[in-house]
Amino acid sequence: MRGSKGLPRWLWTFFWDVDPKALDPVGHRDFILGRLLARGDRRAWKWVRRHWTEEELREFLLRTRGRGIDEPERLTFYALMLGIPYETVRGWLRERRDPWSRRHEILRARHS
Repeated sequence: MRGSKGLPRWLWTFFWDVDPKALDPVGHRDFILGRLLARGDRRAWKWVRRHWTEEELREFLLRTRGRGIDEPERLTFYALMLGIPYETVRGWLRERRDPWSRRHEILRARHS
């Protein structure tokens, strides 16, 4: 995270359900990133890119598997911008379409 004292006022509309003045970009990083990547506009994306490194953003997407970003096009865009292979994103999207697939993998592993 590059230096920041809080969220700019123009970003507050993305955080309508919480007190945006109380959000700390360091302490609430995952919440802020998740919300802005899922719902933010181009200006929000530029702000995110100025405040977090590509490596931090890539790590966030890989760790969360893009959860919360409901639009496949948006998730694919971020992956492209951050050097995450399309096949990885495709796997995440496939898991979302078939919520039972992961359950079956776990059950197979337990019984083998």
